[in-house]
Formats: sequence, C-alpha cells, structure tokens
Amino acid sequence: MKKYGSKDIMRIESIRKKSQGDYLNQIMYAYNMSCAITEPGKAMARGYAAQEVFGEYSALAYVFFERAYDLGGVDVKPVASVNTWENTEEGIEAEYEGIPNNELPASRRNKKLFFTQSKFKTPFSRLINLGKINVIKGSGPKFNLYDHSTGTLEIWKAENGTYKIVYTFHYEPIYRIGDKRTFKYDNKTVIWEMIDYIEVEHVSNLAPLYGKSIAIYNYD
Repeated sequence: MKKYGSKDIMRIESIRKKSQGDYLNQIMYAYNMSCAITEPGKAMARGYAAQEVFGEYSALAYVFFERAYDLGGVDVKPVASVNTWENTEEGIEAEYEGIPNNELPASRRNKKLFFTQSKFKTPFSRLINLGKINVIKGSGPKFNLYDHSTGTLEIWKAENGTYKIVYTFHYEPIYRIGDKRTFKYDNKTVIWEMIDYIEVEHVSNLAPLYGKSIAIYNYD
C-alpha cells in the first residue's frame, strides 16, 4: 500500500531543487518543513516520500519520522496528502516540461508580451456561443477546431472566475493580454478580461492551466 501522496513527493522534490545538492541545506529545508506539520500522519507520509526521493536511509526521512514521533508517538498511521500534481504550480510545470516554448500558452512563454490596448481600431463586441469543447480533442457538439487550419484562441476570464475561449481565424489575437471588454451574446451583457492566447494547433496545451472542458465563442 502506498504510504504517501503526490503532494508529499512534490514537497520533497522542492527540497531537492532548492538545495541544489547541498546536504546541509537539504536538512535545514526538511527541518523547517517538518516544523510546519501539525499532524503526525502527515509527517510520516512526508518521511516515506523522502525515502522514495532520497533513498531508504536518508537522514531527511528521519527528520520527518522524528517529527511524527514528537507529535503522536511511535504508532502513527501514515496519511498521504491527497492533492494532485495538477492542482499545484509544480504540477503545471511538470505538465509543460518538454513542450517547445512556441507551443505553450502565451502566458507561459519565455518572452511575454502584455499589451493594454486592443490591436484593432474597431474591436469586436458581439459573440456567438458555440457551446463547450474538450480541448484535448479540440472539438465539442457544435464546433470542431480541426475544421480550421489556422487561427488563434483567446482565453478570457469571466467575472465569476470561469474561463472562456474566443476563436478568431487571425494568426494573432485580436485583443491583448490585460484587455477588458464588454461583450454581448444570447441576450447577455458580460465583462471579461483577456488573460492568455494560443494557436489553434496547440489547443490541447491549454488543459493544465484552464481545464479540459471550456466554453467557446466566435466573434460575430
């Protein structure tokens, strides 16, 4: 039975990265992390994760085991953290590892361009609701992105925090990251903020940041 979760591994991996191979720094980071833990089972789980990452006899593991003992005695049931990689910044980084820079969402690229002015003098304000698409498949009941060989997907954030895609056949986005715009569709008036964009052919790379199912629109 696995005695630790993905979050435990993630936390231990963060020690590896920050310490850059320095043993004393590893111990210091492990000690500081262990002191922040208040549940003995969680400390045990972190110790088992340290054994997985640094080896069975690693001193780092015993830092956490000692913390578990201090909190609850020797008979402690490990409690693996349930957070998944996908819910963390580290998990998002792992998802994007190895993907070429030019295929990432614009907000993740090394060279970021954040403009506050729209590109076009007469910006669009009306949208056509195309339902939802699965960004992994690139399609939904009403719309298939792969019917379009070119285009850009603008990612907008609604006032309630949900994400929206607006498709344009242009090679570049019509709006720029940071733009706020009032749109109308289905007899509704909404105010959204543009937060990202990506080319149509790389649509699946939106999933780690924005989820797999997203509402999509087209400019009218």
